[in-house]
Amino acid sequence: MRLHWMMSVVAGAFCASPTLASGEWTQWGGANRDFVARNARVADKWPDDGPKKLWSQDLGGGYATVLVDGDTLYTGYRDGEKDVWVALRAEDGSRIWSSSYESVVPDTDNNSRDPEAIVSQFGKGPNATPLLHDGKLYTLGFMGVLSCFDKKTGELKWRHDLVAEYEAKVPRFGYAASPLVYKDTLIVLANSPEKRVMAFKLDDGSVAWGAGAEDVSYASPLLIDVDGQEQLVYAGGSQVVGMSPKDGAELWKFEHVNQFRTNIFTPVWCPGNILFVSGGAGGRGVKLSAKDGKTNVEELWGPEQKAGAGLSNALRIDDHLYVTGGGTKSYMLDINFTTGEVDKLTDLQNITQSQLVLVGDKIVVMGEDGMLMVLKRDGDKLETVAATQLFEPSGRNKCWTTPTIVGSRLYVRDFNKIVALDLQ
Repeated sequence: MRLHWMMSVVAGAFCASPTLASGEWTQWGGANRDFVARNARVADKWPDDGPKKLWSQDLGGGYATVLVDGDTLYTGYRDGEKDVWVALRAEDGSRIWSSSYESVVPDTDNNSRDPEAIVSQFGKGPNATPLLHDGKLYTLGFMGVLSCFDKKTGELKWRHDLVAEYEAKVPRFGYAASPLVYKDTLIVLANSPEKRVMAFKLDDGSVAWGAGAEDVSYASPLLIDVDGQEQLVYAGGSQVVGMSPKDGAELWKFEHVNQFRTNIFTPVWCPGNILFVSGGAGGRGVKLSAKDGKTNVEELWGPEQKAGAGLSNALRIDDHLYVTGGGTKSYMLDINFTTGEVDKLTDLQNITQSQLVLVGDKIVVMGEDGMLMVLKRDGDKLETVAATQLFEPSGRNKCWTTPTIVGSRLYVRDFNKIVALDLQ
């Protein structure tokens, strides 16, 4: 097998806003939405009982990632029939402020085959990671309540109920795609008829534009630069779509179907204008090129390569992607995004479907089974250098939240609590 590494990783996605300073994790995937913890530190070995636990606090359900802004943390959780958004002190997890609103999830049969049914077998959220920008916290709840808060006080600045105001259809497992900022707008996968994607003005929440006919799924959107042209990409239920982030005009689309129309994986923008997409039916490498206002879409390789990921995010290192694939017995995949060539790194023990963060030459792995691991290069292999059973999930309450790493601190949550660790 072949592994390519570099100590300094170039961001895999185009970012419309300036790169944020270290010490912050302000949106889905971190400052650059690439799951790279810059200037962070992780020890090569941990004590037998794991890394030092700084504190833990009880928290309700939900999979929203923990954001870090200086000495303050932000996340969301479920409390009965309410969504709760909270600011915590990073030092000890104590509460600075919280804000809640009623958000009733219909009581439906979780085994229903009705494609219109909203089911809560994996919880009632909130699942979308919030976003910090210019003194504001932007949040999206399970049932489509979009809010803007003052990050210091929790004061509500503006709010939209996507279902009540725009006739949006709640995805089967609730809203999960995390919003992003483009210039002076907040782009949201709203799933409103003929306005599947909507852009709201950051300052007052007014609608800048709405467009798109392809149903949204659960994958978060991303911004890319195709030969000098800014583009917005989202993976819907059966197609991947490219749009103009300025006005929502459709630029291209291609089919990407899976059995349950549940594309969860955030696409990855790679060097050479290659877009990697994945889902339950496998992955694809697609080359994009733009000329005279038109975008050409060429599939380089497809699902037959077996290069796919379901719930895992991807890390890009040189010309390779690292993801976890498979079901209950998973494995780490090393994917060459240019050719689709795949190596299954089956020598790794205790790997389940996992969330990944890159810290220098190490990969921090949070498994859905509650196992926290650190992987490091050992010749041409990945070696497990540290591991601890951090959580004890039960039933369907999996550990699906991506860990947040700032400095030597890791913040992560399961379905019951949030934990802070010192990884040094």
